[in-house]
Amino acid sequence: MQSAAARAANPMTQTTTEQQMEPASHHAENSPALDNSIMFLSTSIADVQGTIRHLDAKVNYLMVVLATPFLKLEAIYQKCLLLLNLSNPWLVWTYAVLICGFALSWALASWTSLQALAAIDNPEKRVSGDRPGGIFYAATLFKLRFIDAFFNRRVESEYESHAHLEAIPETQAEIQSELALEHMKLVFIRCIKLHRVRYAYLFCRAWIVLGGMLWLSWLHFK
Repeated sequence: MQSAAARAANPMTQTTTEQQMEPASHHAENSPALDNSIMFLSTSIADVQGTIRHLDAKVNYLMVVLATPFLKLEAIYQKCLLLLNLSNPWLVWTYAVLICGFALSWALASWTSLQALAAIDNPEKRVSGDRPGGIFYAATLFKLRFIDAFFNRRVESEYESHAHLEAIPETQAEIQSELALEHMKLVFIRCIKLHRVRYAYLFCRAWIVLGGMLWLSWLHFK
């Protein structure tokens, strides 16, 4: 049996003994399971970001379509006025309702499209439970004011560089926690954008259908 003095004299034996006594948590922080989790979160984050960019592109195309009435405002007004000046009161009320629906559906489609493109104020507030520092996005690193939208002022960071460096996660568990928070924030942004885009297209379809009905009616009575 090897004595304590022999083990102390042999540094290789001492190192092996210390490695055997390392806590299990150290191995857990660098386990293959955490590697897989980080890879999964990174892939999912990239996929969600791609979906958000795709939704923004669809809204941009929709905004171009919704802007076309501005080029034909006078013509649209004249056609609607003709339908409202018909001699049949029943037809006048019917077309008045259709014209109101036409204008309302256009306004709602435009508003929901703008809301879909608008920035969402701090989606981290929508994440419940204990949250990490959020260093991945670092939303609180700089605070901008209204005047910064127009001029380039000297804006300094809220934290010094060494404090920001210390906040960067070092272990796999901390990285996993930060990525999980970022993933939840992006999923919320994707869900709210998708929800608004869905309604924007719904209102746009109603606007096109009602506009088509009014145009066909104008062709009939002109």
